[in-house]
Amino acid sequence: MWFGRAATFVALLSITLPAWAQTTPYPLERYRVTLIGGGLGTDVDETVLVSIVMNDDSPERWIAERLRRDHNWCGKQIDGKCSATDTTVHDWIDGHVCPALMTAFADLAHLKLAGFAPPARSGALMVSDTPLLTVSGTPDRMAGYGARLSLAGLTGPVVDWWSRSSRILGQCWTTTLITSKGMRLEAQLPRK
Repeated sequence: MWFGRAATFVALLSITLPAWAQTTPYPLERYRVTLIGGGLGTDVDETVLVSIVMNDDSPERWIAERLRRDHNWCGKQIDGKCSATDTTVHDWIDGHVCPALMTAFADLAHLKLAGFAPPARSGALMVSDTPLLTVSGTPDRMAGYGARLSLAGLTGPVVDWWSRSSRILGQCWTTTLITSKGMRLEAQLPRK
């Protein structure tokens, strides 16, 4: 019975989508990774979207788009005095070219995480020079239509996972825009 409803929903969805969405390739976000904050004179503001390309010629094409801004209060020195620098990087990964993209996010599903602490052991406020990492995506089990799961931390398993993944994906990033069916995919992360 559930499968019948799902098929009906998919049929209705394809009918109600605009014509361009039924034929034009476009990225559909599945995961979002943000890294915000820092300390000791450096701050980072990074967002990575991992999406599946809809209406692509291949059955399952995954991409990543990253927009990263770094601020360093003493990024360069002029006559012995610190001068602030700001750098921005906007780049992409094509999962067909870099299979490590799917490997990294498959590893995310295997993180061992603790549950919520009861109020009596909720902990004290912590101050850190480490940026806050947040990962969000679809939960493993159905938690209701449109459910999202978010994991965040300054340290711990999710931060360790992203640190490993960032090293593996480091050589995959390119500033070349990704194309599908001869068309450039639109950037999902607007530059400010």
